[in-house]
This record gives sequence, C-alpha cells and structure tokens, in this order.
Amino acid sequence: MTIVKRKTKTGKLRHTVQIRKMIKGEIFRDARTFNCLKTAKAWERKRLSELDGAESIASIKAGQDCEITIEMLIERE
Repeated sequence: MTIVKRKTKTGKLRHTVQIRKMIKGEIFRDARTFNCLKTAKAWERKRLSELDGAESIASIKAGQDCEITIEMLIERE
C-alpha cells in the first residue's frame, strides 16, 4: 500500500492510493486518485478491509460487475 503525492499543472495536490495484495497466490492491484489525503486514507482502509475478507480475486471482480445487462435494457423498451 502506497500513497503517492503529485502536483498537477494547475498546482493542486493529488493523492494516488496504490494497493497490491497477494490473494490465494494471485496478485491483486487497485489504484484510485483523490484530491484530499484524508479521503485517500479512508478509501485505503475500506478497500483493504474488503480485500481481507475476499476468498479469491474472481470474487472481488464479480462484485465490481455492472448489475444491468444489455439484455435488461433491451427488454425495457
């Protein structure tokens, strides 16, 4: 877990949280950028607690899938 600070062209500070974790022999990577360091740290804690309970990388990715499919949208019309 790393938080990288950088300045944008406009001079604002941005904080990128990089998470790299081994789950059942596979490496899982995730990153997200925030304007505020406090928000970045909160997301990092939340994401790590989600990853601690994960059984596999597939279960993490399954939770990120979109709930609405193209088929559902077609049926609406």
